[in-house]
Amino acid sequence: MKLEKQHLSFNPYSRPGEKLDGVKALIIHWVANAGTSAQANRNFFESRRAGKLGYGSAHYIVGLDGEVIECLPTSEVAYHVGSESYTRFTRYCLTPGNPNFCTIGIELCHPGADGVFSDLTLNAAGELCSKLCQDFGLNPYKAISTHKAVVGWKDCPKSWVEDPGELQRFQKLVSKRRG
Repeated sequence: MKLEKQHLSFNPYSRPGEKLDGVKALIIHWVANAGTSAQANRNFFESRRAGKLGYGSAHYIVGLDGEVIECLPTSEVAYHVGSESYTRFTRYCLTPGNPNFCTIGIELCHPGADGVFSDLTLNAAGELCSKLCQDFGLNPYKAISTHKAVVGWKDCPKSWVEDPGELQRFQKLVSKRRG
């Protein structure tokens, strides 16, 4: 896995500089912008610093060719699962408060509008998640989840919402990598 640190500038919209309250889960997203690169999506998060494009960021973006950009250190809060309401899973398994404070956000790039991830993207994401699970003592089957599972209303990542077996296959991939 090729990982490059390109941390966002400190700002109230995409990098508030607040500390995480520990890591309970890794939340997988799709960029919802078919064919775009990890770099383009990282730059989009950086452009939010002016406040004109709202809030939003992630800790990592995994690109179409398996490249990984770290946008924020895993000790800081990213704005990746904000919502006015949260699911029972979130309230009872993660936190009664804001899940941005106990989760790591991972955006995956995808080549087409269907949101299906390439093997290169999935393999790099699997390696990244395996390392994060090891670092934070997480069980991949319990700790890797989707944006939809946290907020309930967002079809993210699209292909995994449409086929929940994809999340289970990914959790299995990560578990195998851990050994």
